[in-house]
Amino acid sequence: MLDRFIELLDRHQRAITICAALWFWASTAVYARFVALPDMPQAVKDGFFWASVAANAGWWGFLRPKIESRRKELAAPENEED
Repeated sequence: MLDRFIELLDRHQRAITICAALWFWASTAVYARFVALPDMPQAVKDGFFWASVAANAGWWGFLRPKIESRRKELAAPENEED
């Protein structure tokens, strides 16, 4: 099951990275008040920023390194025991 999930993320790694970067920069612009959103509570606007921080931390700090290590593990030839 984990291998299937890793393969799915691996296939869509570029799209996930682009979406995460755009989400982060958009939420930073909203948080810094460079971009005005419709009238909504500040807590919702802050939530937009902190959700992108959590998503990027999860992707860059946990999922992407796991994918890279699993990819290397799958690419390495298996040790044959005599």
